[in-house]
Amino acid sequence: MDVYIIVILFLLVACLGLAYETRKRGEDLERHQQAHEAEATRLRREVDGARQAHQKEVAQLRARQQREMEQVSAAHRAEMERLRESHRQEQARQPVVQPNPPRPAGVARSDARTARHDWLNHLPGAIYENEAEVEAKFVFPLVQSLGYSVRDFSRRVPVGLRLGEQALAGEADWVLWEAAKPGADPSALAVIEVSAPDQALDDGVQTRARSYAFGVGAPVYLITNGKQLQLFRRDVRTDPLLLECKVEEFAACWQHLYDLLGVHTS
Repeated sequence: MDVYIIVILFLLVACLGLAYETRKRGEDLERHQQAHEAEATRLRREVDGARQAHQKEVAQLRARQQREMEQVSAAHRAEMERLRESHRQEQARQPVVQPNPPRPAGVARSDARTARHDWLNHLPGAIYENEAEVEAKFVFPLVQSLGYSVRDFSRRVPVGLRLGEQALAGEADWVLWEAAKPGADPSALAVIEVSAPDQALDDGVQTRARSYAFGVGAPVYLITNGKQLQLFRRDVRTDPLLLECKVEEFAACWQHLYDLLGVHTS
């Protein structure tokens, strides 16, 4: 009889131990599940936060680009209005004369050289408040003086880029185009990347301009902040610096720049 009692007690203790172990494992499993859910919640919050930050950054970038475009347009309109007003005042000071016959091409080229000479002489004293003024008062006259018409350049050109497997979108400030033959698409001659007057022409500016030149297929690219400019030829590894010039030396550098980037007509 005592043996049966001992066996029953042993079985009872074993069942109690098994029940305790089962309950303990259940509690451990529940704790692990709660920890997993907490970690998943934290990761979801981080992803949501990163997504919101990215969306905010994209919105800020778009707003900044819109403001810059509006500033460039406003500065360009103001500059054109100033030039028109100066022209009107100049005409008002001139005596009334009979219309002249059409001017020979040589005279028109002489006037263009005179206007370029005046612009080059005024460059050392030019002051720019921001990137928009650099574009309106420096880049636009530069492009015109190099011989490009309004059909030969584009501004704010979207450029598709790739960084490994990631597709990126950029925007080249200026692209100069070669006149296309009938039935053919124009090809890019150069990219011009413009910086604010207080921004140095560092590796970041050059890398950005090089990426845009690669994206549109331009063989050369120019970077400027209105105080100096650098012209590079795009190569496989290291891009040769073709020209570096400060505005104080611009008149002396002009012919070299024109030989490299100007429109040459027969």
